[in-house]
Amino acid sequence: SLTLSELADKLQNCDVVFFGELHDDILIHRLEAEILPFLYEKNKNLVISMEMFERDVQKYLDQYLAGKISEADFLKNSRPWPNYRTDYRPIIEFAKEHKLPVLAGNIPRKYAAMLNKQGYETLKKLPAEEQKYFAEKLVVRDDNYKKRFLETMKSNMGIHGELSAARKNMLGNFYAAQCFKDDTMAESIDNYLKNHPQKKVIHFNGDFHSNSHLGTAQKLALLNPSLKICVIAPIIISTNDKLKFPENSKTEGDFLLILHRHSS
Repeated sequence: SLTLSELADKLQNCDVVFFGELHDDILIHRLEAEILPFLYEKNKNLVISMEMFERDVQKYLDQYLAGKISEADFLKNSRPWPNYRTDYRPIIEFAKEHKLPVLAGNIPRKYAAMLNKQGYETLKKLPAEEQKYFAEKLVVRDDNYKKRFLETMKSNMGIHGELSAARKNMLGNFYAAQCFKDDTMAESIDNYLKNHPQKKVIHFNGDFHSNSHLGTAQKLALLNPSLKICVIAPIIISTNDKLKFPENSKTEGDFLLILHRHSS
């Protein structure tokens, strides 16, 4: 077991830390905010990267962090998630106070939806001004990540048994859109580190994007195999059970948060 200070010590060996969250879990959000002072104390070259902001709002994020626009103007233009004020504002305000860069790393939702409905070729026909908002390359791998994704989607949609051709196509499109989110976030981090090699990045995303070093973590490793990537993964224990380390969770992350659910 580790204190947050001890965890921050160990994370100094990592170039990029993926902090996987459950988007509606209060305790995980508190830990995300509480780890930042420990990381900053040990290394001032810290950069925050977030799934929750999309590439096309980077200028508004930068302007707010620099004190050039009000919080109201920032929020009006940056499409914050509904739980921004309770869960992500502490991260942004810490960055603002300590003058830390924050990467709006994700693909804008409209382009992910366009890929899902109209295909990748449609995106590549867009003007260069728009193409800068998503990854240069879409990588769709038929691996354990795809298996996990399809199993999760089938469960969420109540699908049992063999898939029809139409549903296979639908889920295939959903998976491609998921991969493009991973590609875009990974490329955002990689591009930044190429220009700022002395920096260390902590990236906040839904845990599916980084568990078992898959998703965005895998895509970043493909872009830059030399990076030391570490994953923090939440492991949920049934509320009625005692908190203990489950042996079958060893591969989910380099560091595990063993917790009961604290849904908002």
